[in-house]
Amino acid sequence: MSLPEDGLDLLPAASFDVSGVAHVVPTRHGPVTVTAQGADRSRPALVTYHDVGLNHRTCFQPLFVCAGPRSDLVSRFCAYHIDAPGCQDGARGRDRGGDGDAATTATTLDAHAEIVEDVVKHFGLRDVTCLGVGAGATVMALYAGRHSSACRAGIFVSPSCGRARTMEHALGAVCKFNLKRHGWTPWTLKHLLKRMFSYRGLGGSNGMYESDLAQTARREMREMNPEATLAYYDAALHRLDNEHVYASLDIDAMILAGTSSPWYKDTIVMNSLMKASKTSWIEIEGCGTVATMEDPQQLLSPINLFIQRLKSQGLA
Repeated sequence: MSLPEDGLDLLPAASFDVSGVAHVVPTRHGPVTVTAQGADRSRPALVTYHDVGLNHRTCFQPLFVCAGPRSDLVSRFCAYHIDAPGCQDGARGRDRGGDGDAATTATTLDAHAEIVEDVVKHFGLRDVTCLGVGAGATVMALYAGRHSSACRAGIFVSPSCGRARTMEHALGAVCKFNLKRHGWTPWTLKHLLKRMFSYRGLGGSNGMYESDLAQTARREMREMNPEATLAYYDAALHRLDNEHVYASLDIDAMILAGTSSPWYKDTIVMNSLMKASKTSWIEIEGCGTVATMEDPQQLLSPINLFIQRLKSQGLA
């Protein structure tokens, strides 16, 4: 199946189905769900981490569906999709009567990076390629820089670099209050959608927040655990300045920068800090942070070229 040129528009919900095996993996910050996608576990490992307000299925499956089973992204890797604590499918929280439990000690993005480290150790993975989006890209960069020598390459889609700015903190405080007191509200959903997607992707002048992409993402978020989303969002808002971590990275890396992402300038700074001989910076025109959902077709060419580079080095 292929996606239309405009990204996720008209993509049915069934296309998010993941043909993988879900594992509950114990970590130092509580159990997490990891979905292994790919029957051949001897293949090189691709470990993914999603953005705030999503889980692995909604964040990455449009990209895998668009790539198709014969692509290098799907055929050359065994993917291990990590869901942030409480963000997996079926983990509906205590939103006006729900009985889910979002308890987690992963209160910082560094803690989320430790979760990645524990998952990699649990499966005994070597020469890992990381794929992260938004806050998940920052998590993967922290994992690569601080916690493991097993990471050999990274694909970072719209990562952040420095601390959250004043406006991000102010809007985040309102969002967190609403999530904590009222669960999913129209304002909260719109705020998170604006973090994820471009003006065009959300509908633009044809109906802001009413595009097929926005309606699909909103429907999926309503089924998520609001407490778990709150915990992950709080960790993202209180991220540290990670410039020294990026400057120390010694991996083959590709940074994909959505031109409408709030962290577009951060990607430029990150690129300037990393080794020029090993890092590629590519602009994703007209996309917000979660380009894997908004326009996965535009990501495929640079990702395939990057995988070819890894193959030449025996890493894919």
